[in-house]
Amino acid sequence: MATSTCPACGANAFVAAASAGASEGDGQCSRCGYTSGESSRCPHCDAVARLEGAGLTAVCAMCGGPRVPANLGGDVARSALREQKKALANARAASIATVLQGGFSTLATLLGLALLPASLAGKLVVFALAIVPLVLAMRSRGRARAARESAARAGERAWQAAAEEAAARREGGVTAAELAKTLGVEAEHADKLLTALTVSDRTRIDVGDDAQVRYSVGPERLLRVGEASPAGDELDDEATPAEHEGRVR
Repeated sequence: MATSTCPACGANAFVAAASAGASEGDGQCSRCGYTSGESSRCPHCDAVARLEGAGLTAVCAMCGGPRVPANLGGDVARSALREQKKALANARAASIATVLQGGFSTLATLLGLALLPASLAGKLVVFALAIVPLVLAMRSRGRARAARESAARAGERAWQAAAEEAAARREGGVTAAELAKTLGVEAEHADKLLTALTVSDRTRIDVGDDAQVRYSVGPERLLRVGEASPAGDELDDEATPAEHEGRVR
């Protein structure tokens, strides 16, 4: 891996970014951590900062927000990552509330049993003291679960957008293994991303002479039968089947 002089510490340890979407001058110093280039700008705090972690666990070294390599995915990925960070923060807050409310419910129960007489009236008082924070704890737990699910969906949208741009940038398409290397994720997850893009008509599948399955993004949007063409012209009902087929491919 070729290195050059780091503009920050002067060491011969600056490594140019090799990921798709990186521009000339983008890179990071392996010695001091200096990072440069717009491809390293955080969508959350707007700082040019290195990534900590890899793949799905990659976060901004400055603010801890989730990131994708080289900011692949454009505005779609940035918006989804911001949504993911917000949902994760909501999940953490709800989880903390669950613990506090559950602890208060337990404490109220123990104190009530210790201080109040073992009569029916005393038991009702203990129940009244414990039930409210317990209900609140259950509600907070549900909110935490919903927020985590929302964060997972937003994160998946960001990674799908990143995978789509990575496929579009590579001439001839990309294989699941190549995408996994570009994004720093497991091959199984790369294959899942590409499959989801294919199902939604955002990528197409081609099999090369080497029998490798490649996913690519065409310059034009795939049309379904009966859908208007980009120029706004509908398919001619009098056209031959071969002409229809050629227009929707």
